[in-house]
Amino acid sequence: MSKKLLAFGVILVIAGLALPEIPVSGNIGFISWTYTLRELDNICKSPGGAIGKAFYPQLQSECSKAALAVLFSQILIIIGVVILAVGLIKMARSPKTGSNSTQTQKPEH
Repeated sequence: MSKKLLAFGVILVIAGLALPEIPVSGNIGFISWTYTLRELDNICKSPGGAIGKAFYPQLQSECSKAALAVLFSQILIIIGVVILAVGLIKMARSPKTGSNSTQTQKPEH
């Protein structure tokens, strides 16, 4: 069970790291752009992004989607790390299986 938790935690962390690096493109007026979700989120949070959102409502929608994707990726990473920690704790606490643990000792008379 703990190995499955470790694998699931690793998958969530990888997904959380990869999600903001997905490229997106769009057109706003005569301007065409292509950025990763993280780059778009950073641009939207800049002073220039605030001005652009004021003039182009479509940009506001794109910025909201990028911010949500970046937030979701951060949540995936946090959940993945917690699951990894739980898996490691369970693995450390589980009894070791080996030749010594399977043999029963006979009491001496």
